[in-house]
Formats: sequence, structure tokens, C-alpha cells
Amino acid sequence: LVECTNSTSAMDAVTPQTPHGANVGGSRMIRSPGVSPGQGSRSLPADWPRFGAVEFDSLCMRYDPALPMVLSGVTFNIQPGSLVGVVGRTGSGKSSLFAALFRLVEPDSGAVVIDGVDISTLSLSQLRPRLAIVPQEPVVFSGTVRDNIDMFGESTDEDIWSAIEAAELTDVVMAL
Repeated sequence: LVECTNSTSAMDAVTPQTPHGANVGGSRMIRSPGVSPGQGSRSLPADWPRFGAVEFDSLCMRYDPALPMVLSGVTFNIQPGSLVGVVGRTGSGKSSLFAALFRLVEPDSGAVVIDGVDISTLSLSQLRPRLAIVPQEPVVFSGTVRDNIDMFGESTDEDIWSAIEAAELTDVVMAL
């Protein structure tokens, strides 16, 4: 998935201060009361998600119980291997789709299913390390090149160099 928007400004526009929200790096991260990041842990294959099929099934979501829905009955399927651009006017729900996908906000109803797994059945520690987003604005975190490529410390040097070569950044990294 490729997000074609400035995610923080679109999300901030629809998320006023609430008792359940916290301001994190300029964007809003909101958890529904009673929903624990570790809730819903289940067994997953090591290679999940293997194919990348994404289904939003009648998803309804709001940033606070006192606020109106920002997604109302959203339903679509993304076939494995598809490249998808999400575009729309300010406030149309682009960033809210990503908030639902990464479970920054829990839905009121409906489901997000990835490769046949309803993501609400996963703990956040199972879900988030297995997803990636390419933001519109490039971000480099402090630390080494390795830290930026493999933030969980799970890859070999060979894997890191393969990723650098695949991105055609070998010369750039060697010049650092």
C-alpha cells in the first residue's frame, strides 16, 4: 500500500483532543478504552502475511465515542501483489484507513482481514512488525543504517546488504 497524503495533517484535522487520545509525534494515536495492545494474541505462521490480500469488511470507525464516524461501512478488497494509491480530499478518510490497518484506532464494527486473518484477533506486537508503510515524506530515524533498515535486530548482514542493493542505495551507504 502506498499512502499519497500527508498523514499527520489529515488525521489531525479529524481528531480533536479527547480523554482517550495521546499526541504522538504530531499525529494522534488513540486506543479504545479497555483494549489492550496485547489483547487477542493467537498463533500465526512465521511467514504471515504471505500473500498480502487485504480486505476491509463493513468497517466503521470513530476516534472517540463522542465523535461522528470517520469511516462508515467501508468495504473493499486489495488483491495480493497490487500497488494501491490512496488519494482524496482533506478529511476524506485516507489516514483513517491506515489508522485502522495498523490498529492505531479500534473499529466500532466491521473487520480488517489480511491473508484471511482478522487483525483484531492479533496482539499489536504480532501485527505491527509484520506491516510496513511508505510515507509521503521520507523519514530517517537516529541511529545506524542497520537500525533504520532492521529496527527489530532480526536480519543478518547479508539481508541488510540485499535490501540496500535492491533499493539501489549501495553507493549512498558506502559514502556515509
